[in-house]
Amino acid sequence: MARFPSAYELLFSIFVFQYFSEPNATAAQRYNGNKLCWSVCPICHNNSTRIGVDDLKPFLFIHIPKTGGVSVELDIRNIACPGPNYRKTNCFCSRSSAQFSRLFRGNWRYKGDINTYGIEDFRFFCGHVLWGMYPGFIEKYNPLQAVVLRDPIERTLSHWNMDGGFSYGFNNSRNYSFAAAYQISFKKFGWQQTLQHKRGAAVRNEHLVWLCGVHCNHHMNISQSLEIAKRNLLSTAIVGTQDDFSSLIAQFKAYLPWWPKNFTSFSHRNVRSSRRGAKQVSINDLTTDQLQHLRRFLWADLELFALAKKLSHEKLDWIESCPSMKSTTMACGEWDPNYLCDE
Repeated sequence: MARFPSAYELLFSIFVFQYFSEPNATAAQRYNGNKLCWSVCPICHNNSTRIGVDDLKPFLFIHIPKTGGVSVELDIRNIACPGPNYRKTNCFCSRSSAQFSRLFRGNWRYKGDINTYGIEDFRFFCGHVLWGMYPGFIEKYNPLQAVVLRDPIERTLSHWNMDGGFSYGFNNSRNYSFAAAYQISFKKFGWQQTLQHKRGAAVRNEHLVWLCGVHCNHHMNISQSLEIAKRNLLSTAIVGTQDDFSSLIAQFKAYLPWWPKNFTSFSHRNVRSSRRGAKQVSINDLTTDQLQHLRRFLWADLELFALAKKLSHEKLDWIESCPSMKSTTMACGEWDPNYLCDE
């Protein structure tokens, strides 16, 4: 006898259909077969003058550690808010969670300034901050968000080279190679089961932590966290990967009216950064078995990176084929909801 779907199954099917088929001016993506379609193109302004800051959507660059974000972050700051007192000209950039916490509470102070500042005093944000920045920020300000991901193996090794697992609570890194530290960590803590791996572990799925964002908690299981992180990544306006900055630059030019149209490359800063005396490691130092085991451990980050590469490629393809992008005399930044990608 034929089985009819339950009411729950019907509701879930309707949700999935709407999520992937309805155009959305902020997320702007639909899944059409195997091709990711961007359902809208930017409207271009009829002059090339810089738009006033008050006319711009808030912008947030999520700097995931060891993804090349320092170069991107500093160029964003220097372009959007040039000058030594950038925090007094609409930019708030920091790699300190304590600084952002004070900003969220509305009691952040600029050095030597008696006044206090909060979120509403800035338009551009960048640094080590979670996707969504703080609960309610997206709903209230509808910001443009940008993020860069990196191959999880390379990112993990780079993170170890920087601080030897110190930021995760791993001790005595000077006494161990990365392979030895990872083996000790795995024997003690096992596979990562929750969004935040146990304190003292030498490795964790870092992309997952930052992209799961402000609506997640440390105790969520890793599979649940991954679904939220993927959904957040899909709704992020600008997505790049460290191995393809050309797409990131094209997206910045397309989405940000204040980004220079003649910009060709990010500055290279913080390429080599080592603290805590950690023994340096490269991917060539690991055996095939060690790499396979590390890939199994970083499975969630690997899935996010694969999605990011797809998004980065599709966004670049969309920008290059978008009719309103072909003008060289206009600055693009708004949306045309009447333009739909080909079926």
